[in-house]
Amino acid sequence: MHPSAPKTGPRPWLLAVGVVLVVVCAGVAALWYAAPLFNSKGNTGMQVRGDGPTLYEALSEANATESTFPGGPWTLFTVYGIASPAPFDPNALGWTNNSAVVNSCQGLFNGLTIWNGTIPLFNGTFNSGTAPFWQVFYFSNSSQSILVISDVMGVTQGFPPMAMNSSCAVNSGLAITPWAWGKEFSPLLPDSPILAATAWAAIGPSWTEPSSTSVETYRLGNGWWGGSRPEGRVVELGRCGVVGATASQPIQDAVFAPNGSIAAVYGGSVGCGNVRNDGPPLVLYMYNLNFTVGQVVENGATALAPLSLTTSAGNQTTGSFPDPAGVVSWIVDLSLESSAGSRVTAGPSGCPAWVRNSVNDCVANPAGWYAVLLSQNGSWLDSFGATGSGDHWTLPTVSLVSNQQLVLVYPSSWSLTGDTLEANSTTPDAPLSGSTGL
Repeated sequence: MHPSAPKTGPRPWLLAVGVVLVVVCAGVAALWYAAPLFNSKGNTGMQVRGDGPTLYEALSEANATESTFPGGPWTLFTVYGIASPAPFDPNALGWTNNSAVVNSCQGLFNGLTIWNGTIPLFNGTFNSGTAPFWQVFYFSNSSQSILVISDVMGVTQGFPPMAMNSSCAVNSGLAITPWAWGKEFSPLLPDSPILAATAWAAIGPSWTEPSSTSVETYRLGNGWWGGSRPEGRVVELGRCGVVGATASQPIQDAVFAPNGSIAAVYGGSVGCGNVRNDGPPLVLYMYNLNFTVGQVVENGATALAPLSLTTSAGNQTTGSFPDPAGVVSWIVDLSLESSAGSRVTAGPSGCPAWVRNSVNDCVANPAGWYAVLLSQNGSWLDSFGATGSGDHWTLPTVSLVSNQQLVLVYPSSWSLTGDTLEANSTTPDAPLSGSTGL
């Protein structure tokens, strides 16, 4: 069962009273406040420019796709919409079970989802109610399974249903009472242009960050996995997950009542994954990448050195914990040092996207080494190599988590024996270390 998308008119405004509430979550302190819905300094006359489907348009396409899958009847219970002008990774939001979610979900879906691939960039305005990417979730009580459908610029893709007791469903929190969340969609909220306009009037005037480095998310139903931020019917402005955003970042939430009016408005700051304490003073964890070198494989002129990856955060002073959130590819810089202490030149990646069947099809570049990041089931996630602007990852928003594999690709005429692979951070706000001898 899924609701249709009715036409709705504008909703009346609801004024909120200012209060202050302090919330502490996973060692990170965040100051939240209920703010007035109108601010005389804000620009409520912002132009409207759409880019992508609205909620109702995405649901219409998703419902048509859902009807082709066996195992139903299917009930809508969660929708995520993402509108980000800058590269954004929803897996970098800072919840401690992030690695478990990515590890268990990443290999299940052969296509773009919130767990793998790259979210399309948004070229509209946050008050438009449009988004280039929507993730829609249904559950079936009869088959005890969850159906995941992606809408990318109006084109939908459905994936084989996963069992309610699968590790992905459990770790992501999607298996937690989906029948209860399904009730949130009956009746259906007003369409997203109305929600966005209402949310922007409520939180836009106090949002001082540039839109170009912010992200707008729609969280309808189950909240982001592992988080304690408001869930149910939320439009949020934030920065965590956007390339360049680390440490503590601002956040603004507009929480809706079932009829589409504002129930509450929250604002404050949140840690992006490596924050031990939001302070003051701000206390950051150290990310650690740990590599285990495997057996080198030679394919003609190409050699491949596989390295198993595990991640942790902390140190002897703060304590250490495994599989932290927030280790994203743009933060991680790789370098190779020879046994003589000189830097080994990296070459352009020969696998900037998936090549044929496996990493064994990647061909060495005579100009230098490069690296390919694989998921735990061996699928291509990202690559690192020389570009016109330095050594970088092909995709900047891929989460590095335990049980992945980093494969060094280089000419088989080379010997890396005695060389050292180094991992360092590209920003002081996300300290990171890691090295291994080859």
